[in-house]
Amino acid sequence: MKKVSVITPCYNAADCLETYIEKLALQSVGLDALEIILVNDCSTDDTLTKLQEIESRYPESVMLIPLEKNVRQGAARNIALQYATADYILFLDADDTLHPKAVEKLLKKAREDDADVVQFLSTDTHETGEINYDTKSGKKDLKVTITDDAKRRMFVMSDAVVYGCWNKLYKRSIITDNSLRFAEGVLLEEPLLTFPLYFYIRKFSMLNEYLYNYYQNPKGTCRNLFYDEEHMYDNVKVQYELLLDLEKRGLLEKYHDEIEARIADCYYYQSVSNLFAIDRPLDLSVLNSMAETMRTYFPDIRHNPYLNTYPVMRDNLDMLFTTLTEDNIKEYAGRWKEINQSKEI
Repeated sequence: MKKVSVITPCYNAADCLETYIEKLALQSVGLDALEIILVNDCSTDDTLTKLQEIESRYPESVMLIPLEKNVRQGAARNIALQYATADYILFLDADDTLHPKAVEKLLKKAREDDADVVQFLSTDTHETGEINYDTKSGKKDLKVTITDDAKRRMFVMSDAVVYGCWNKLYKRSIITDNSLRFAEGVLLEEPLLTFPLYFYIRKFSMLNEYLYNYYQNPKGTCRNLFYDEEHMYDNVKVQYELLLDLEKRGLLEKYHDEIEARIADCYYYQSVSNLFAIDRPLDLSVLNSMAETMRTYFPDIRHNPYLNTYPVMRDNLDMLFTTLTEDNIKEYAGRWKEINQSKEI
């Protein structure tokens, strides 16, 4: 049986696929240990042809899933998860690379700690296929075992599990047993899968080594997200879907204060901050709808015990209880710009 399922959505990735498979072949555990699931997301270039060549070259290690309709990264990963059979899962983008000993190191850590999730560090690169062979960070590894409700609450508020999906080795069971999935049809799709991990992980490990090289594509969709009219509100959509999902799971009632603080920050304040930073006309109905959602779910947010953890939220709560108009929007936008500038300093 394969040790790790490597899931990769591919859209117009023809230029980097040969490098992708060559670098994976360098893994010290060997390709035989990997179940590489490649999803062709209805590419319009030669991606499908190249994927077919790779599958025919490595039939025991590569599974190709060709889609007839473009569904974006979230849905592509959800489809691939249905085919994964290994005990552990990694998500790897087609233009990114792993350190040659990444899988070996991660499996060792996962087994030693019996970890549900092993998180690790990534390095930004500007050339596809680039590998940073110096993995050391100087930081100590971390192991968290959650044995009671108090520790669970501390874990939720720790920000330990970052929102990105690519810098983690997952036990497949933590995903499948809890019906975790990515948001579909949007960008910034990961939090719908990664945030609920806070409530299901029993043992979490942090391997403080740089094992993933993340390619900074200058034409990448996420890089220009908030300047893209089609997707500028995607974070709002994903975080709202996350709120509904947490409510459906019964977690909102049990961990109300923690979820109130985290959702207020990621759904409302981070979205508003990013939107105000782009200097373009905003849909006031979206902003007011977000505030209405917050007031409906969290009418007593002023009494949240974690407010001091988020000073931006604490100092701007009045905006949640104000209807934004063309007359006052500039005032609030100016306030947010000052906040962002103070952060940069």
